[in-house]
Amino acid sequence: MSRTKVFVVEDDLDMLENIRDILDINGYEVHTNSGSHSAIQEIEVKRPDIVVLDWLLPNRDGLQIIQELRARSENKSIPCLMLTARSRTEDMVMGYQHGVDVYLPKPFETPVFMAIIRQMERRITNYIPYEQEYFYNNYNSKVPFVKRFLDLVAEYYSDAKVKLADYARHLYCSQSSLNAKIKTYTGVSPYAIILEYRLFMAQHMLREHRANVTEVAYSCGFTSLSGFSIAYKKKYGYSPKDTNLTP
Repeated sequence: MSRTKVFVVEDDLDMLENIRDILDINGYEVHTNSGSHSAIQEIEVKRPDIVVLDWLLPNRDGLQIIQELRARSENKSIPCLMLTARSRTEDMVMGYQHGVDVYLPKPFETPVFMAIIRQMERRITNYIPYEQEYFYNNYNSKVPFVKRFLDLVAEYYSDAKVKLADYARHLYCSQSSLNAKIKTYTGVSPYAIILEYRLFMAQHMLREHRANVTEVAYSCGFTSLSGFSIAYKKKYGYSPKDTNLTP
């Protein structure tokens, strides 16, 4: 299984080495930059799963780096953890307004740092907006109602307890109205879209070696491993376990 990749931008070399050691000991693939002008370019080349960076850097501050990353759609989903001595409330507010996902003031405790990294790791397992664009483009997502429904599917697909009635409630309409509107705009039923999204995400997770077949099935909202396997093979023409044996 591939390791989660973390890119760290920190100009304090002792702090940089400490963070590298913490992540390395915990099994992460670590790449670093000491705050040079090449930070953005290196991040885009390495394609990390998580970015950890300081605010105060010698060439450009951490907020500028995050803004530049967020300016490109393929980088919008990368979780960013800001480590900084700037711990005033107004600093934190500014950080969140500029795209910081989690703000951790220095000095920090290793258990807290690792808890945040693991929470980010769990998030990226199920949340991949850039890849979602491919899925969204299959439907009439320029229609606001459809877009809202697709956003809800992306948020709740992994929870088997969420039913069509719950989607309708979030969209302030009846279940019959939800069925009618989605069928009119997309040509398929809401359930068909939910199923396709679950299979889409399952295929992505299997190709990325995120988990084994059983873990993927249940994390994508399926309640039966056999049901998942049947639906997956019907959709893709091969079984989940054979995913990485196909082009």
